[in-house]
Amino acid sequence: MKTRLLFLLLCLFFGGAGTASASFYNVYGLGSRATAMGGAYAALANDSSAVFYNPAALLQAGSYRSEMGVSRNYFNLDVSLEGAYWQDKLARMGLTQVEELEDLFRKDLVEILYINMGTALTLWKDADKSPLLTMGFLFNAPYSPWFNRFFFQAPSDPILLEYTNYPNKFSILLGLGVSVSGMLNHFSDIEIPGISLGIGVNTFFLGVGTLEMMPTYMAIELPWDFGPIIGIHATPFEGFYSDALASLRIGIAHNWGMNLMFDFGEMNLMGMTGSASAPDCFSIGRWRFSIGFDPAKNVTVGYELDKVLWSEYEPPYWSAEGAVGSLMAEDFEFETLDDIWVNRIGMEYRLLQSKLMLRGGYFFRPNAISEQPGYTNVIDCDTHVLSFGAGYQIIEGFSIGVYVQNRILEKNTYQKVSTDDPSLTGTISGSGDAWYTGLELIIGK
Repeated sequence: MKTRLLFLLLCLFFGGAGTASASFYNVYGLGSRATAMGGAYAALANDSSAVFYNPAALLQAGSYRSEMGVSRNYFNLDVSLEGAYWQDKLARMGLTQVEELEDLFRKDLVEILYINMGTALTLWKDADKSPLLTMGFLFNAPYSPWFNRFFFQAPSDPILLEYTNYPNKFSILLGLGVSVSGMLNHFSDIEIPGISLGIGVNTFFLGVGTLEMMPTYMAIELPWDFGPIIGIHATPFEGFYSDALASLRIGIAHNWGMNLMFDFGEMNLMGMTGSASAPDCFSIGRWRFSIGFDPAKNVTVGYELDKVLWSEYEPPYWSAEGAVGSLMAEDFEFETLDDIWVNRIGMEYRLLQSKLMLRGGYFFRPNAISEQPGYTNVIDCDTHVLSFGAGYQIIEGFSIGVYVQNRILEKNTYQKVSTDDPSLTGTISGSGDAWYTGLELIIGK
C-alpha cells in the first residue's frame, strides 16, 4: 500500500540553513578562516574551503595549500511543551510527565566531533607563475556515529521515534577554478581585469547502518548523491593605483540542493512489520553574493548576502509494504517553507608582520517557517551567530587556526492541534544556544 510520511529533522531547530549549511551535509561552517569570519567568504576564500563557498576562488589559494582540522558542536536547548495536546501525546507514548517528553527534545543533538581535510593545488601556471588552473578537494565527516531523532507523521497524530547508532555520514567535495583572464592572455594576448570561473560538485554519502529504535531495529541505506556548485570570482581593479580598489574582490556562487533516496528495510514499529522507501527527497540550495576589500594594509573586510532556498525543500514521501504502512500518513499536505536572506559580515586584522591574524564575524539567520500548520513537528527559530578566531604562522609554510562560534536562538512558539480531536491543542516553544569550536593545521601560504 502506497502511503506518504513526513520525515523532518529536528535539527531545523538549530537554524541549520544559516551557515555552510544550506548543503545537506554540514550546517555550521567549513574551514577556520571562513567560520571565524562569519561565512562571508565567497569573495574572500583563499583555501580549500573555496570548493564549497566559491570554487572560482580556488585561484586565490596559491600554488599549494592543505588543511586538516577537527571541530565539535555543543548544544543547550530549552524546549517547553504545554496544553492538552501533549498530555494526550504522553498517554500514547507511555510517559507520565511532560518533563520526560521535553527532555527527549532537549537531548536531540549531542556533541558531535567532525574531521575535516582539504587541499588546493595549482595544476597549471603561466610564464609569470600565475595560476591558470587550480584543483580543490574537501572531506568532511563525523568522527563517530551521533544521536538524533526523527518525527514520523501517523494518520492520527505524530509519533516520536528515537534511535541511536546512526551510520557515519560523510561528504567529499571536488572543484576546479579556471583563470579566464589568464587563459585569454596566455592564448591571445588579450588583457582584462582578473576574472575566474569555477565548477564543483558536493557529494553526500550516508552508508548502510543499523538503527536502534523503539521498540526494535531496522536498517537504512542511502546511496551517493551529487549537488553541483558553480561560481565566479573577480578583481575588477587589479593593478589599479589605489590599494583599496585594487584589493576589491567580488564573488558569486550557487550551491544546488541534492536528491536523496531513503530505503528502510526490516522494519518493526509498534509491533507492526514491513519496509518503507522514499525515492526522492530534495534538499535546499543557496545563492551567495559577496564582496571583500582591504580598507587598510593589515585589514580585510567581507560582506555576503545569501539567499537560502528553503522553498526547494521536499520531504521524502514514502511507499510502504506490510502492516507498518498503517502507521503512516496517507494524505498529508506539506506546507512550503520560505526562502530566507542571510546577511553576513566578517573581518580579519593582521599584525606581527602578518604572522598573527585576528578574525571575527556575525550573521543573522531568520526563521524559515513563518506559519506553523499545527500538524507537523517542524520547529525553527531566528538565530544570531557570532564568531571569532585567530590564525598564527608558526614557521614559514605552517600555520594554525582556531575558531569559536556561538548561536543564539530566539524563543519561538508554535501551536499544535491534534488530527484526531481538534479540541486537543497545545504549544511547543524552543530557544537556546549552541557552540561550535574548531582547530585547524594549515600547510602552505
